[in-house]
Amino acid sequence: MSIPSYLLTILLSLSCIGSLAAQLHDHQWMLGFTTSMNVPEDTLRGKTVFNFLDSLDLPTHYYEPRSDYTFWRENSSISDKHGNFLFSFNGIHVEDAGFNTMSNGDELGVTLEDFGSSLIQGSIILPYPDNDSLYLLFHLEWEYFDSPISDVAGKSVFYSIINMNQNNGLGNVVTRRNKIIEGILDFGKLTACRHANGRDWWILVPSYDDYTYKRILVTPQGPQLQSDIIVGAEFHREGFGSACFSPDGNFYVKSTFEGEKEGSFLYIYNFGRRTGILTQPIEYTFGKGYFNAGSVSISPNSQFLYLCATDSIFQFDLNASDIIASKTLVAVNDGYTELFPGTNFLLGHDFCVSQLAPDGKIYISSWAPNRVLTTIDYPDQKGVECSVNQHSVHLPTLNRSVPNHPNYRLGPLDGSPADTLGINNVPLARFRIDQDTLEPLKFQFVNLSDYEPVLLDWRFGDGNQSTEDDPSHQYSTPGVYEVCLTVGNINGSDTECKTLYLGSVSTDQAPAKIHINLYPNPCHDKLMIELHDYYPINAQVQIFQSSGNLIHQQKMLPGQNIINCASWPSGSYFYTITDGTLNLGKGQFVKQ
Repeated sequence: MSIPSYLLTILLSLSCIGSLAAQLHDHQWMLGFTTSMNVPEDTLRGKTVFNFLDSLDLPTHYYEPRSDYTFWRENSSISDKHGNFLFSFNGIHVEDAGFNTMSNGDELGVTLEDFGSSLIQGSIILPYPDNDSLYLLFHLEWEYFDSPISDVAGKSVFYSIINMNQNNGLGNVVTRRNKIIEGILDFGKLTACRHANGRDWWILVPSYDDYTYKRILVTPQGPQLQSDIIVGAEFHREGFGSACFSPDGNFYVKSTFEGEKEGSFLYIYNFGRRTGILTQPIEYTFGKGYFNAGSVSISPNSQFLYLCATDSIFQFDLNASDIIASKTLVAVNDGYTELFPGTNFLLGHDFCVSQLAPDGKIYISSWAPNRVLTTIDYPDQKGVECSVNQHSVHLPTLNRSVPNHPNYRLGPLDGSPADTLGINNVPLARFRIDQDTLEPLKFQFVNLSDYEPVLLDWRFGDGNQSTEDDPSHQYSTPGVYEVCLTVGNINGSDTECKTLYLGSVSTDQAPAKIHINLYPNPCHDKLMIELHDYYPINAQVQIFQSSGNLIHQQKMLPGQNIINCASWPSGSYFYTITDGTLNLGKGQFVKQ
């Protein structure tokens, strides 16, 4: 329905006093996998930092040479509420922000692998309620298990407490390995959701073959084990897979692969944020052997569920009257491979572990190690309009995981019996800008705002505006535009503004410094050049040998640009990036 203009003005001018903190705990990701193969490139063995803090429009990736820490499939990390990286956990050790083992963080977990645990969602990190200095690390340990369904099962869930005020801000594990659950548990699938009061947390842990879920309630008094949730024999199976809550906390979803004999399963439940109870179960059975370690994730608007089933991605509409009948195939593996450097082994890709990111995209890693991530660019859109972009992100190191994050920016359930703490859902304005690669004057704006905004007011900086959720807009000419989004509800409002530098035609119009990120340096087979803080009209990069000979040139787009340098001779190279008469940047690198 339309909003009267006088009401829109009143609501969008409300004070933001008492608003919830930004809670940017998921804004820096740590990726990377060490392989036992004899690989000549040292950078393949290191750590990739995936940084959303500097920009939700074009997140940066860079190689971190200080760390030999590695993840297999278990991967959890945490930043403080302002987005500054604190520590990560791979199922064995805790690594601090200095990329060293945290004090008392060695051998915190026990696993049969020496380079990280293979558990998908084997751990999760939560900020301690009402204490900005403390963090809770929960992790599950497993053992081999004699069963006709699976040969592995979870054994126990432990929690440890990390105090970030100690060790000069690098943290200290002050309480280690407190056992909170002991029993036969599912393989991974630790996930969490904010309680309806907006402060506490629920953690669900599926059991193994007894049709129950374990519940942990995390309050300022610490973690407390609650009574089990009984879901019934027909609605519980265990095995590889993952679990997640919808961003609004109304749904809990789990995928499970039981083996070639039993098949693959998807489970959908309604979730009560006040009680922590699962209700109205739905089970969907795939064909036997359909996927070997599928994962689930849900769109930012909580409408669309995505199931990654190894070689296919399916979408389900959680708002449909028949959710299962809404199943839509949105992607099939395109068969992309790349040569493992230094070997004759081809690296393929598939759809294994997925995670909704702060920029509103869903990122998907592969089962086997490689250097690419697949993205679902517009997961709020129905069907193929969600835009699955296969192997769209190229990393400087090998990888086979994405971190396990809950929705840290979920506020209280207003008006519920649990809404007693005086916490208000005052909206936090955030958005993403995507430039059309074929029509550079055309842009898609994606609303990423949190804490239940009901009104939106976009100003595009050229006199035009919109109240749509994710509007598109075409500028008439290049220039510098101040784009602002104001969001509001009955509790207050918030505004975010960004300067959009679009094909600036003179030096005076260019940003003070355009961020260009080049990696790896030295390069071997692929060179990545990232262009940030600027949206070009007709930019290109030219690469010269040290002799001055032009060896390569290609069009430059905002964000990541991939250059194949495998056939180039070893030596030093120079590059320049221009957009018309504007010089965007220049530099030097080495090809080995």
